[in-house]
Order: sequence, then C-alpha cells, then structure tokens
Amino acid sequence: INMDGVQNSRIENNLIYDAHASGISLYRIDGGGPSSGNVVVNNTIHQASNGRWALNIRDGAVNNTLLNNVLVTQHSFRGAIDISADSLSGLTSDYNAVVSRFTTNSAGSILNLSQWQAQTGQDAHSFVATPAALFEDWAAGDYRLKAGSPAINKGTSMLAPGVDLFGHPRPAGAVDIGAIESGSALTADFNDDGSVDASDLAAWSGAFGTAPVADSDGDNDSDGADFLQWQRQLGGGAPVTAIPEPATLSLANLSWLLGLAATGRRVRCV
Repeated sequence: INMDGVQNSRIENNLIYDAHASGISLYRIDGGGPSSGNVVVNNTIHQASNGRWALNIRDGAVNNTLLNNVLVTQHSFRGAIDISADSLSGLTSDYNAVVSRFTTNSAGSILNLSQWQAQTGQDAHSFVATPAALFEDWAAGDYRLKAGSPAINKGTSMLAPGVDLFGHPRPAGAVDIGAIESGSALTADFNDDGSVDASDLAAWSGAFGTAPVADSDGDNDSDGADFLQWQRQLGGGAPVTAIPEPATLSLANLSWLLGLAATGRRVRCV
C-alpha cells in the first residue's frame, strides 16, 4: 500500500501477505507534502523472503501512529519498521507484534526490539512473534489467529476500528493485534452453518424488506445495512483463501436493492 503524500488518513484492517515489495509505505515523491498524521491500525503484514520492510516511513512523514499491527517477514535481514530520522518526530508506535528488526537509517544499522525501544521510546507493549506462533496456517493463506496466539487480547482499544477485516465486531474480549479479531460473532451467518458465504446472501435476498431473518445489526429488519455486513464478513469462518464468490444475486437485483437502501426506503417488521 503506497501512501505518497497521504495525510490525516486511516489505514486499517488490511491483510498483506507474500508481499515482494513493501507492506505499507508512507513517503513523498509526487505528493504535495509528507505523508503525515496518519493512523496505521490493526493491519496484518507478512512479507515474503524477498520482500522489503513491512512498514516504511520516510521523507519527513511525521506525526504518524502505529497500533495493533502484525509486522513479520520471511526475509533474512529486513524487518518490521524502516523509518527515516526525519520522520521520527511525533511518532506513536505500540501494541505491535513484530519481527525483531528495525532501522532508522535505511538499514545502515539494524536494531533489535530492545534497542529500538531504548533509542526511540516506542513500542513499550510490543513483542516479538513468529508467523507460526500467530496464525492458524499461514502457509495455506489462513491468517486467523490460532488458539493461544500471543496476539489475542493484547492490543489497545485506542483508535481500534469497531469491526475487523471480515466485519466481525471488535473487540471480542479485549482487542486483538492484527486485521482479524479472534472469537468474534459472525452476525451475517444467516443460516447458522458456521460461515458467511453465498447461501447467506440468498437468505438475505429472500428476506429483504419482509422479515428480520437476515438481521445482522439487531434492528429487526432485513435491509441494505445487513447486506453491507454480509459483504464485510464474506468468507468469515473459512480460511482466507476459501472466500466464495457472491454469485446468487444478479448485479441488477443487487443494484436495485442497494438503491432502495441508499434512498432510505425500508420495511420494518415488528
């Protein structure tokens, strides 16, 4: 994710894996100013063995906040954060699960987590973790947190998004580190089969405007807001690589139904 001159924005709930370039980069080449004042929160980044750093911050990109991120890599010497000295001002970084490699001089020297903490005063609650300890089965593309993962309940609620990558409510317990919240309810699993997929879209389509059968948000009706929850949770309960295609409804019908939602027309069932 390249953020050239992007300012005062949120980068959240992204899953980036097997990346051969950078994970998330805050920099300035063509931008009108430095990439400053951004919040990078609850992202999962796992770099490939020939990838660059998980997080790059440079070109005077000051006043950025990094919270609840997984920053790991298969690379032999690149690591979690590469930040230029002119970007350290106003940095807030904490509650991250990291590989123990950092640099403030373009990899001229490599700092371990303890050295990084001492030199910058950042990441007091962050910790070193491996992909094997964190994830269900990263080699198969399953980046859900495994039972006993050190990232579970170890994040901070400060600036954490209210839902995760799949649209599951966050937190489920305390806030987890990374893009996928462990143990959160699948509110768009309308047929209660343990996953959110095309069959739930069919249930929502059949109930739209007439019954609260597909009510993901607890407002006692099935409407466009429930479709959006289904869309965000699609693939929940299954490995990331097994997300199905929403083939049940035609695009024309979807456009019509969402048009009703956009104009505020809805039927409430009591």
